Parts: sequence; structure tokens; C-alpha cells
Amino acid sequence: MKKEIRTLAALLIASAAFVACSSDDNIIANENQQPVIGKYTMTINASKGDDATTRALSLDGKTLNVKWANTDEVSVFPTSSWLTPLGTLTAAASETGSTSLTGDLTSAPSAGDQLNLLFPRAKWDYTGQTGVLLSDANSIEKKYDYALANVEVASVDGNTINTTDADFASQQAIVKFILKNKSDNSSLNASSLTVSAASNKLVTGKGFYTKNTTHSGYTFDGGTASSNDSPSNLVDGKKNYPYQNQYTKWCTNTGDKVDGIWYCEFHTESAVQVNGYTITTGDDNSSWNNRNPKDWVLKAKADAGDSWTTIATVTNDATLKDDNVLPFDFNVDVPGMYQYFRFEVSATRGADVMQIEELELFESNYGTAYGDLTVTPASATSEIFVALRNENGSPDTYTVSANVGGKKYAFSKSGATFQNGKYYEITVKMAEQTASTVEWIFSEMTSEHADLLMGSYTYKDVTLSGMGDLNFDNGSLTAMGNLTFTNTLGKHFKKIVITATGNADFRGTGWTNGGEPGNWTSTWTGDASSVTIDNHSDGDHVTSIVFTLE
Repeated sequence: MKKEIRTLAALLIASAAFVACSSDDNIIANENQQPVIGKYTMTINASKGDDATTRALSLDGKTLNVKWANTDEVSVFPTSSWLTPLGTLTAAASETGSTSLTGDLTSAPSAGDQLNLLFPRAKWDYTGQTGVLLSDANSIEKKYDYALANVEVASVDGNTINTTDADFASQQAIVKFILKNKSDNSSLNASSLTVSAASNKLVTGKGFYTKNTTHSGYTFDGGTASSNDSPSNLVDGKKNYPYQNQYTKWCTNTGDKVDGIWYCEFHTESAVQVNGYTITTGDDNSSWNNRNPKDWVLKAKADAGDSWTTIATVTNDATLKDDNVLPFDFNVDVPGMYQYFRFEVSATRGADVMQIEELELFESNYGTAYGDLTVTPASATSEIFVALRNENGSPDTYTVSANVGGKKYAFSKSGATFQNGKYYEITVKMAEQTASTVEWIFSEMTSEHADLLMGSYTYKDVTLSGMGDLNFDNGSLTAMGNLTFTNTLGKHFKKIVITATGNADFRGTGWTNGGEPGNWTSTWTGDASSVTIDNHSDGDHVTSIVFTLE
């Protein structure tokens, strides 16, 4: 197709072949569009292949059709970043697969640059769905039917930018769940519906910062004098190891303040990228409340001779809890490369004593967030639409659970696949769920060494998989990579308790550790179809693992 350039009018022509599919078939029709630029004009010939799909939807019986509204927007991103769009394009109303997009970009790309076009909004987030397909401001049509295209800048001629053609492809399946009671086939009106995948590859968000590196090995440079435990303990790397008697913390009194603050200074061997930091609470916070800091700042500099720059400020914090040795993550306001750091605390939650177990800096990158998807309709209903994106790439085991009048119902199916760009109508016959308990007692289990190097072990309907070591003879459970518990019952884990006569140090979202020599416990609480133990977790002389499922 020949490109037509229009000066000072950012006009994007999107022409799409109409394709619609029903029920268990291919969904939508496709389309094309063009990015436009602030003081530059870009024209894109957009066409859609037979297998591509668009975002803008209308419903005709069981068929999804393509349309555009004059409020529809396309965000333009450089391929190197999903944080801030270069600009936004607005569609002209159209009942077909062709439309015009106009808008401005904040800067001109260069020839050869790749651009991503994302519809319908710049924030790629699948959470918060209400189960409505059309019209509602929070519906799939308006908020969750993401379509993506990539174009390359062919040339920049003055104020005119020429690109390759754009093909938009749908980024998720759209599923209509029809809920029935398995016992009598009556409709179930659910107040919420949760969809889970055994692979834990259901996407909840993309393009967000995700924590991937925790810096350690700090050198303590000084701090306020302490009548209790030294500020050097804040960065000594010793936390959460009670069995080896390696709990250390910074514990200080109000009288130790200098100019109204407590402070600790430290540095790394060389400059590190800092996007956030982790504060771990003290080892006896549950007994001595309100010792967590409430107001603090984190300062940093790249070189010893530089002036301090405040990279994080927290006032009246309510995130830190009165729990023992529990980590909490915080973002910094000014991410960057730094080597020298100063942590200042000016107030506690109310106690005359301030204490922190550990402070760690971390680097984070853009990535994908995974988890269960919970859909909450405005009122209870038996028909719920969900936009699902699963990046597992192969058939998976899905669990659908619903809250119905104070009761819980569930349905599970293995070998199911939801393909991007397809529309499904599925009747799920759900069984009422009751709580059950599964217990692994190591002394009663097979005396064997279960090497979990990218493998799995199943016992009493609960499976542990990933990279690690499970040894029943000595009660050892070690995570050399992330380990994940799943179950074959189609139920959700509500609680997991690991008991050990040695050290029990299991980490990850929802896990807490505590106890005393001879009686250590690690406890997970939550509501999920799968539970993960983070890398480097371990248990010494584990006696039992009790799973509560519902």
C-alpha cells in the first residue's frame, strides 16, 4: 500500500478486514492505525491480517464485531520503555474496521526506531474487572481489551514521519463464564469470581517495575550513638536466622537522637542502581508495639564528595506492621546509580524506642506481573465476562471459584487453553466447597530424597514443584529456586503451616516466620490456587506441613 503524507495534520488511516468469530471461535475484527506527533506528522497505513484482532468491540448475539468510538485512544511508546507514552492518538467514530487516528507526540523518533501502539489505555493492567463486556466505564470494551501493534520509523522528513504499516493484534482471550450449580443445574449468582492457572502465568499487569535484585554487602560508615543496638546492625545482612542466633537489629532510644533524628550511613563497593528498598521489622515487634519508624528519609550520592540528595521521603507511614522480622518494600522517588547512603528516622509510631531489623536496597526492571484474576460485578450475576491473558503458551489447569451468598463454589479443568484473540462462552458447573486439611508428616512419608531440580513431588493431592531439595530422612526442605505448592483438588490454599525442630526460614508473599529453638514455624496465609516459596528459603528438621484448603 502506498503511503500518503499529510502536512500538519496527524491523520492515521486504519483499514481492517472484518473477521468475527462465535462461541469457541476466533473473536474480533482487526484494524490499523497510525501514531501522530506533537509538532510532527506521522501517517501509517494500517491493515490487519486474517488472524489479527482489534480492541474495539460490539456484541451481536454470540459474535464480537469491530467498531471504533471517538473517545477511543491509542498510546504510543518507544519499545525500550512502557513507563511514559510519547503521545496519544484519538480515533474517529467508525462502525467498521477503518478509522482515522490523530494526536501529538512529545518528540520525534529517528529513522529505524521501533514504536509500540497500545490500545485502549497506557496502563496495562488486567485487575479491577467488573465482568461487563460493553458500555460500562470499567467494562472490557473500555478498559481491558488490549490490542498491540508495532511499527518502524522509515524516515523523518522535516515535520513528517513515515512508518511501516501497523497490524493490531488482540492481547487476550475474552471469556463469558455462565455459572451453574453442579448439584441441580440452577444458576449461581456470584458476588465475585476468581480465575487461577496452575502455571501461575495469568497476567495481572505488564510494563511495571518488578523487583529483581537485592543489593547487599554494605560497609557501615557511621550513625547516631545507640544506648541499645548499634545502627551498624541495620546493614550487616543478618536477619531472620534465629536458629543460628543471628538476629541483629538497630534499636535506639529517643534520647539518642541528634538534631531530632536517628541516622545510619553506609556505602556499597561500587555504584548500584537503586529503584527501591526493603525494611525488615524487628524480631520482637509483636510484643513491643509502635517501635516501627513513622517518618523517615533516604538520602544518596554517587561519590563521597557529593552533596546528599533525598531520594525517598515517607511521612506518617502505615505500611510497616507490628510483626516480627517481616520485610516491606518501598519505592524511591529519585531512582538512579548511587554508592553512598544515609537513612534518617525522625519519628516512631509512638514508642520511645525505635527498632529496625534490616535495610536493603534493590534494583527493579520492567516486567510482567502474574497472579489470580478476581472479577467483582456491581451486583451478583450468573454471567460474567473476563479478559484473560495467559503467557504459559500451552494447555493449563484452570480453577474458577465463586462467592455465592456467603458460600464458595469451584470448578477446575485441566488441559484447557485460552488463546489471545478468541471469544469463548463456557458453562461451568460448580460444586460447593468445604474446608479440608492435608497434612504431610515427614516421619510417615517415604524415606527418600526427592530432588526437585525442575521437577515435582505429589503427596495426598498436594504437589511441590520447582528447583529445590526435599529429604524426608532429615526433614530438609530447601529452595534453590522458587518452589510452588499446587493441589489436584481444584481448591484454594487458605493456610500453610511448616513446623520444624530446627530453623524454619521460608520467604515470599504471605509467609511469616517465628518460634523458638526446638519449635519453629513458618506460616503462609492467603487465598490462592498456588503458593510460592522464594529462592534461598530453607527448613532444617521439618516435622510436618499442614495445608488448609477450601
